Amino acid sequence: MLSRASDIETSFRKGLASQDQKIATNALLALDNTIWKAQRDLEDAESISQAREILRESIVLLGAELGSSPHRLREYLVPLVEPMLQLRAEFRKKQQWSDADSIRKILLQANIRVEDAEDGFRWRIIDENL
Repeated sequence: MLSRASDIETSFRKGLASQDQKIATNALLALDNTIWKAQRDLEDAESISQAREILRESIVLLGAELGSSPHRLREYLVPLVEPMLQLRAEFRKKQQWSDADSIRKILLQANIRVEDAEDGFRWRIIDENL
């Protein structure tokens, strides 16, 4: 599983370097899917943790990249933020509070504030200079 996560990370970095949002987003979603399958199949907890760290680092890299090119920022963030917030909602539903909080913290590092509401959640970019 960790080898697959590493291959996906390579694909993500290539997509990011070439500014191909489809490749980068698909890589992040593939990594998320790989992690979920590994959890379902009860794979090694350490490998799953390392794959989550790759996912977190990739999200931070994407946030940094988007911070340096604010043109149509929210439009670019939607394919990343919405799936991440859906993942966060799944963690909350399963009472995996630490994982849900990690996603919120990662998004906050990328200047994205998550606001929980009765009907779900909302998010906004908090750096007003963008």
